[in-house]
Amino acid sequence: YKVGIYNAEKTEIWKTKSAIDTTINSILSHSANGCFDPKTGNFYFTKCDSLTHCEIYVSKYDGENWKTPSPLSNKINNTNYTSTQPNIAEIEGKLYLFFASDQPGGFGNLDLYVCEVLDGNTITKPKILGKEINTPDPEVAPFYHTGIK
Repeated sequence: YKVGIYNAEKTEIWKTKSAIDTTINSILSHSANGCFDPKTGNFYFTKCDSLTHCEIYVSKYDGENWKTPSPLSNKINNTNYTSTQPNIAEIEGKLYLFFASDQPGGFGNLDLYVCEVLDGNTITKPKILGKEINTPDPEVAPFYHTGIK
């Protein structure tokens, strides 16, 4: 089986509606860990070809169809390591992507990184969040709460 991303709708409770189409979900890879940027309409998610290698992709929903996903640049994705669990946050008017990766230079197995998103697939060089956040153990599921306005 392959993991996939699903649509849901909220009535009195959240109910699974359907799997997102094959533009996002593929029979060849696992698709998971999605996050949506409501300002740009970009959807960032992880495609994994195995349980040990993942890459972060971006797509856009035009109200009816998903655009063909494209992998983020090799600043994040590389065949020699995994990048996964994207999370988007707006901080002081700038858009940032937080993610977990086992790329070189970290403190442990998976560490948390951040980079500025200049455009959907155009990003700055990722920076490791530091030893105050990262440990020798795997860090997963980054989340930044921007507050309620």
